[in-house]
Amino acid sequence: MSDALRTSLLGLNRVRLITAVVVPVVGGLLRQSGALPYPLGPFGLAVLGAVAACAILPIARSRIRDPRAFARIQLALDVVLVSAIVATSGGAR
Repeated sequence: MSDALRTSLLGLNRVRLITAVVVPVVGGLLRQSGALPYPLGPFGLAVLGAVAACAILPIARSRIRDPRAFARIQLALDVVLVSAIVATSGGAR
């Protein structure tokens, strides 16, 4: 993996991890204020999925043969997980 691609992927992974930490904090605050009347179980599972997705890069870094394909898969996974987080938190409601 080239250094530029590795740096980009690691930067993306850090942002994903920060987001995975901030989202449950905001969800908890919304839940506490009564603005999130939906169950926290599915929301928590979606957030745990995001945290687990952050672990893929550090674990599999040496096995990644095509960093661009890996980035595409990670971004697709992000779209799915963010959609799940939005859906379990009530969406536009």
